[in-house]
Amino acid sequence: MSKSQEFEKLISRIYKLISGDKAEVTWNETIPDPDNESQQRQIDVLIKREGVVAHVECRTHNKPQDVKWIEELIGRKISLGADFIIAVSDSGFTQGAVKKAQRYEIVLRNLSELNDEEIKAWGRKSKVTLTFYGFLNIGIRLLFKNHSDLNLKEIAEDLHSKSEFIDSLFNTIKYELNKQKDINYPCSIFWTTQAHNMELCGKKLEGITIRAEVHTFEENLEIPTVSIYGDYNPSSFDAISTMVEKNLDIELEVIKSNTEVSVILNLSNLPQDWGNSVLAGIIKWNFGQPVNLKVENIHMYGTQEQKMYLVGAEVGLQEFGT
Repeated sequence: MSKSQEFEKLISRIYKLISGDKAEVTWNETIPDPDNESQQRQIDVLIKREGVVAHVECRTHNKPQDVKWIEELIGRKISLGADFIIAVSDSGFTQGAVKKAQRYEIVLRNLSELNDEEIKAWGRKSKVTLTFYGFLNIGIRLLFKNHSDLNLKEIAEDLHSKSEFIDSLFNTIKYELNKQKDINYPCSIFWTTQAHNMELCGKKLEGITIRAEVHTFEENLEIPTVSIYGDYNPSSFDAISTMVEKNLDIELEVIKSNTEVSVILNLSNLPQDWGNSVLAGIIKWNFGQPVNLKVENIHMYGTQEQKMYLVGAEVGLQEFGT
């Protein structure tokens, strides 16, 4: 997807949040030309609410948008019969463009990235906290039939090479811990499970027992990019502006107005804490202000299952059935 399309979709998500439940917001919409219905006209973002139609046109450039673009939008407003045209830029507008827009009632909006001092002054930056399970003093017993002829060192080395199997084991323990509502951490666990046709050194593993001390710890996600969407004012931003917070590396996006918030998060990109730990799947959100987070405004995808980097575990062999 191109940069301009990503920008248009972001603006569409902003309007879905701030336009209210009664509004219909569509990205990259096409409508028939009023003077030639066989010809389709593309609209970056189309907003319909209680009989009022607004067309949102977006530009992401390095330079301020000039009067020529505003004149184009004046023509589109007349030609396509829109009630409102909203011009959105991430690089501002020239003075001539602002004057022309004011005269012909083209609404100007700007998405501007804040510097560190502005973010601090704004005072509403969100905080996202992840909870991890950490495992200490791990003991693993591998259950075989007739295990006396097996070489423990070779078996242990083969076990460590089966990273997906280890990942599955500890992520399953995570889900079991999440089901328990009254656990006080740290705590000790003793867990036995089937091996599901796993073989080590060519011999069928009948089962596995894991004991460990489990503790929890938290890590905060960084949100390095904060932008403000609102009325175009090159010298300041007002209290009713909408904030867009992003971490592109993990595909995290938070859009929040004064009353509403929406979240997009790729769970597969959440950071891994190294060494005997897995993400618990518990995410705490602090949006820096009282807001309404509706279920339909939470968009999470990917998987929260992570690799388990097993370090220093005591591995032993045990006869199955004893």
